[in-house]
Amino acid sequence: MIKHSITLYSFGKKFADETYSIEDCIAKAKALGADGIELVASQMMPGYPWPTEEWMDYFKGLCEKHQADPVCYSAYVDMGMRSDRDLNANEIMECTLNDMEIAARLGFKLVRSQHAMSPAVLERMIPYAQKYGLHLAIEMHHPHEPSTPVWQEYMDVMRRSGTDCIGIVPDMSSFQQYPTGTYRDFIIRRKHVPADVVDAAIAAHNRWEPKEAVLEAALAMVKGGGALAAAKGDGAPAKAKEGDVRSFIDDMYYRYAHPTDFDGLKEVLKYSKYIHGKFFYIDDSGTEDAIPYDTILNMIKASGFDGYICTEFEGNTFDEKLDEEEQIRRHIRMQKRILGQ
Repeated sequence: MIKHSITLYSFGKKFADETYSIEDCIAKAKALGADGIELVASQMMPGYPWPTEEWMDYFKGLCEKHQADPVCYSAYVDMGMRSDRDLNANEIMECTLNDMEIAARLGFKLVRSQHAMSPAVLERMIPYAQKYGLHLAIEMHHPHEPSTPVWQEYMDVMRRSGTDCIGIVPDMSSFQQYPTGTYRDFIIRRKHVPADVVDAAIAAHNRWEPKEAVLEAALAMVKGGGALAAAKGDGAPAKAKEGDVRSFIDDMYYRYAHPTDFDGLKEVLKYSKYIHGKFFYIDDSGTEDAIPYDTILNMIKASGFDGYICTEFEGNTFDEKLDEEEQIRRHIRMQKRILGQ
C-alpha cells in the first residue's frame, strides 16, 4: 500500500525564522494530509545528537496530540566533526547507533542515513537494525543515480544479506531532467543572465545538446547583444559577465544532467520502503516540470511498492516567496491523481 508522509523539513524556512514551532510543523503536516511525518533531527532537535529525555517526551506527546505517525528519522553522518580527519568506519557506526537509539525511543520505524556510510559499514549495521527493529536506509540523492557504482555495491550487500532491515531511500532529485520555470527566473534574477540567453540555453539543454555547444552559443548571444533585451523587463544587467553565463550553464547541466534511468529505478525499488518525493514547484495545472512524476509514480505503483512517498518541498531554493503549504497540498494532490487514489 502506498502512503504519503511529509518531511517537516518542508517547513524549514519558517521554522528557522521562528514563524513556526515544531508543533506548528507537525500540526500543519497532519492537516495537509500526511499519513506520517519525517523529522530531520539535526534541523529541529535541540541539542542534537544528544537530546534531553524531556524533549523526547515532548516530541512523542506532540505526535500523540496531533495523531501524527512518526515514520522516518533522518540522521546525518557529520564527517567533519574532527578538524584533522574524516570520521572512520567505527566512528560512523557509533554516530549511527546513537541516532538509531533515539529514533527507536521516539517511535520511528525507519532511519534514513547518507552515503557517507559505506556499503561495508552498512553491512556491519545489520545486527543493530535488527536489535532496534528499525529499517536502516541510505538516501540516493543527486548527483548519484542507480548506475553510480557505489549504489551497485549497496544493492549487492542487500541481496547478499537476505534481510529487509536495510534498504535505499531514492530521492527524486536523482531523476530530475528539466529546469523549472522558477529555476529560469532565479538564474535571471540572481545570476544576472539575460532572459533570451537563458531561454535559448534551456531549450537547447532540453534537446540534450552537448554542454560545450550550449555554452558557446550562450556566450555568442551575450557578445552579440543578446543581453540588451533582458535589461528592460527582467532586471538583468545590460552586459552579462562571461563568468555568470559559464556558471549558469555549469549549474544547469549539473542539476539536470541525464535522462531518467528508469531501468535502474526498477531495481532500486526492490530495496525501498520509503521514497523522498522531492519537488521544487507545482504549477496551477498540477504539474512538476523538472521530474517525470507521471512515469515514475506509475512505475512505483506497478512495482507493488509498499511504503511511503514523502513530500519534500525545496522550492524555496529558487523562490523564497512560494507558499510551502499550497505547494505541499498540490504535491499530494498530484500524486494521488496519478496513483488513482
